[in-house]
Amino acid sequence: MGVQFPVAATPDEDFHLASTWCGLGERAGLCEDPQDGTTGRLVPAAIPPATCYAFHPDESAACWDPDQTGLTRVDRANADGLYPKVFYAVMSVFASPNVAASVMAMRLFNAAFAVGLLTVVFWALPRWMRPALFVSVAATSVPLGGLRARVHQPVLVGHTVERDGVDHPLTQRHARRGGDVCCWPGSRSWEG
Repeated sequence: MGVQFPVAATPDEDFHLASTWCGLGERAGLCEDPQDGTTGRLVPAAIPPATCYAFHPDESAACWDPDQTGLTRVDRANADGLYPKVFYAVMSVFASPNVAASVMAMRLFNAAFAVGLLTVVFWALPRWMRPALFVSVAATSVPLGGLRARVHQPVLVGHTVERDGVDHPLTQRHARRGGDVCCWPGSRSWEG
């Protein structure tokens, strides 16, 4: 994610932001224990509503108010050690009450780190292997889901899809390599 994307533009950002603010443990004004015996945490109030436009393609990120003050409780954070803490601890260095500025600083640090690492790898590789580095970086730099066709998006049972001018009910869903594939008429997975 670059600086052109708003805060909370990635999947599960509510979890990742809260985990980052708590990456170095409890800190006054950034991550506090609510003292209720749970793994919930108190984080800046601007973090949970940052995902207000998630799953609403017609909604802009303007629904988020970055100027909210105080702390609010979150139950989704890495407080229980679900994931390794190194990434969250490193990113937590940039955490501050200003959520938007902190996220931009984290993104710029990650970009600089990636460029630095790729530069070291480039110079460490033999000259004949450098094209493989370029190809692998280009292949993995495509935005999330950028190459997936609409047909490969997850579809729930009970919905219909239009094919050849006819609406067909979907009766099952299964995954194949390359993404979720719907059960089209005539395929071995079609029931109906």
